[in-house]
Order: sequence, then structure tokens, then C-alpha cells
Amino acid sequence: MSVLSDIDIAKGKLELAKTLESLLHSSRDFKTVIMDYYLERYALDLLYQKSSGINTEIIDKKLEAISFFKAFIDETLTAGEVAKSDIREGYLHIQDNKEY
Repeated sequence: MSVLSDIDIAKGKLELAKTLESLLHSSRDFKTVIMDYYLERYALDLLYQKSSGINTEIIDKKLEAISFFKAFIDETLTAGEVAKSDIREGYLHIQDNKEY
């Protein structure tokens, strides 16, 4: 891949991370429903239900879905941070090598 392609990919990751950050910080509804309820209270309620021994297979699947969604959020934000560095390094590489 070329440096310019790498920069374009990094820009896409950064834009997605910025959009997610905006959603997390500017939407009270998203924060209330997803971050506060779904990822915390609902997950905790599922753990309490699991201790009862009823429907543990379904509860495990729900907990796994929550875990995957939280991982997606974390990975997207981390990729955005890495992308900032990748973009900076890509442009420095172009500048140093006069590669267009």
C-alpha cells in the first residue's frame, strides 16, 4: 500500500472515532440508554439473573453481545487515537521522501 492510501484509511478511522466521541458526549439520550443503562445497569441485572440459574444460556448470549458492543466502542476510540499518529507519521514520511 502507498503512504497516501494508509493516510486515507487512517483518516476514515479518525473520522469514525470523532463521530463516536461526539455521540458519546453530545447525546444525553445515547449516554443514558446505551452507556449508563445497557452497558452498566442492564449488564449487572443480567449477572444477578444468571446467579438464579434460570435461562443462563440466553443470559450468556446477552452478556456476550454487550461485551462485543463495548469492545467495539473501545476499539473504535483507540483506533482513532492511533490514526492521529499514523496520519502525522504518513505526512512526515511524504515530506521526508517527497513521495506523492
